[in-house]
Amino acid sequence: MTPNWSRRSRRQPWGDVAECPCRVLSAVAAHLMSAILLDYCCEHWTTVSSVVTAAVVMILGLTAVGGGIYFLRRVHRMARAAGTIVDFERRFAGKTNASFPVVSFRTLKGAEVRTMVLQGRIFTRPKVGKHVTVFYNSAKPADALIGSAGVRFMGLVYIVFGMGLLISAALSVL
Repeated sequence: MTPNWSRRSRRQPWGDVAECPCRVLSAVAAHLMSAILLDYCCEHWTTVSSVVTAAVVMILGLTAVGGGIYFLRRVHRMARAAGTIVDFERRFAGKTNASFPVVSFRTLKGAEVRTMVLQGRIFTRPKVGKHVTVFYNSAKPADALIGSAGVRFMGLVYIVFGMGLLISAALSVL
């Protein structure tokens, strides 16, 4: 007599899953695997969580180092020119009005460029008439930055911060 797998039998202790042998085997395997994994994770939870935390911190550190290197290379490739802040634009940025300086400078090719720089201030306005060093992309002179300590050292700050994260991640695993 062949078994009829299309009907449910009341003698089967596992209920709805026992319609065919494949479902029975997969249900038993899933139950055993979940019990084994739960037992393993409970015993080694501190090890697993510390490795996952170290991996996340390492990824953040690598991202910070990569961003710092990218920013330093970008600023290093830009051309430099003497410029003057000629005006400022006020823009609503969330809850505050930020003031963005408009600089005028002459490129190395001799073209006069006037552009708004995305280095805004919230509490104070840029001083019109102030002479500044302008870093600009020679292919697109409208892509410019005002030379400041933030522009010069921000890449280094990101690299040092990222290296600190990488070192802390390495020490937490050891």
